[in-house]
Amino acid sequence: MAKAQNKSNLSTWAHYGRSAVKYGLIGIVFLIVARFTLTTTISIYKALNPPGPPPPTMGFGKLPTPSFPAQLPEDRPEEIKLETIGQRLPDFGTQMPVYLVPGNEPDLLALDRAKTKASQLGFLFEPEKISSTVYRWRQQNPLPATLEINIVDNLFDLETDWASSVPLLDKKFIPDERQAASELRTLLRSINLSNPDVATASPKVKYLRALAGETKEANSISEADFVQADLYRDIPNGLPTVTQIPEHGVIRVVFSGSRSPGERVLLFKSLYFPVIWENPQTYPLQPTRQAWEQLLSGQGYITRKGAESIAVRNVYLAYYEPPTANSFFQPVYVFEGDHGFQALVPALDPQVYEVFNAR
Repeated sequence: MAKAQNKSNLSTWAHYGRSAVKYGLIGIVFLIVARFTLTTTISIYKALNPPGPPPPTMGFGKLPTPSFPAQLPEDRPEEIKLETIGQRLPDFGTQMPVYLVPGNEPDLLALDRAKTKASQLGFLFEPEKISSTVYRWRQQNPLPATLEINIVDNLFDLETDWASSVPLLDKKFIPDERQAASELRTLLRSINLSNPDVATASPKVKYLRALAGETKEANSISEADFVQADLYRDIPNGLPTVTQIPEHGVIRVVFSGSRSPGERVLLFKSLYFPVIWENPQTYPLQPTRQAWEQLLSGQGYITRKGAESIAVRNVYLAYYEPPTANSFFQPVYVFEGDHGFQALVPALDPQVYEVFNAR
């Protein structure tokens, strides 16, 4: 009798054990399925409703508006129309970084350093003082030439009177794109102007031919008398940069076909200011539609008028090269259209700009 009872108890415990295992497995499967479903649901929700960016830091406080040159009403087209695909304007998001352009402090050795750089460019005589920061060198041989250097901001403006030399045009050692880029980098290194954002940038090269003392674009290197190289800096977010002159890099050089010192570099202009790329501050963008309305109302800057009636066919975001130091490297909207038309409009929300800039 006791043996039968024990056998019954074992059967009961075995039954409960099998039930516990079964329901335990069911519970585990349920938890796995529930967790997978919850995780998938959260992932889908986040994909459909991504979190917005953090609010703009605006750590530089109020900004000056981009420093555009003064402009007369006749510099603007009479009519500007939007002719993009579907008359739509692109969306570039809600905010962009702004970078500091600190400038340099004057020091007692600035003029000596400028004289050394001038000698690297072939100017060996003493300069004349134009202002407290700008000095001018002149020479007559082998070509009449002038060089101005802002000794504080390290800006260069070299021009030669190449048209005064008829034999110059007979010299046809015209550098190709690769050679022009290499010579430009060598030139920049010689005057200590090879910061990383320009040292590795590839210039845009254009071949030129001489015509009545001026230059016109040549169709090929075989027709060229000179080669022009425009250098645009490489910036961290990969956006293009623009200056107040369309198709003009922050650094421009024109090489001749001569290999003789004093004749090879016919023009050298640098408007390059070092930018602090570390620790940028973010600022809100204004919508492109608002910038378009500002352009139509006479705001912004027309870098090239083109014609009296313009159809804008391309709109993009770029960074504007500041013409002065102690400022900021900030974005602008670029509107481009027929006949070479180009206009720049500040891209940041108007509320971030200092009030006195509107006067």
